Amino acid sequence: MKILVIEDDAVVRNTLLDMLKYKDHVVEGTASAEEALKKLPGDYDLVISDLLLEGMDGMELLSRVNGMEPRVPVVMITGCGDSVLDDNCRQKGAAGFLKKPFTVQSLLGVVDEAAKR
Repeated sequence: MKILVIEDDAVVRNTLLDMLKYKDHVVEGTASAEEALKKLPGDYDLVISDLLLEGMDGMELLSRVNGMEPRVPVVMITGCGDSVLDDNCRQKGAAGFLKKPFTVQSLLGVVDEAAKR
């Protein structure tokens, strides 16, 4: 699976990329939503984005990805989430939601669920 990861914290972004590479996913990372949009449309099977980003936030990115690439599921991640935010993301079209800190197993579980869509 080819996955685009958008995370402005380089340490978190690189950790996500390493976790996904561990399961043989092909991954690319960007630090901003604006940078990610330059790569879309593309041949990605999944987009994973932080909710709180400098500049354009993750919710706006979610909306734009859904408009450009409606077949590509988007998983949102955040360090400050709750069930209301999870519901809001899903109502706006997110295929999954993950609260930081998360385990490799929880990340891969959300990726597997999103891939089934």
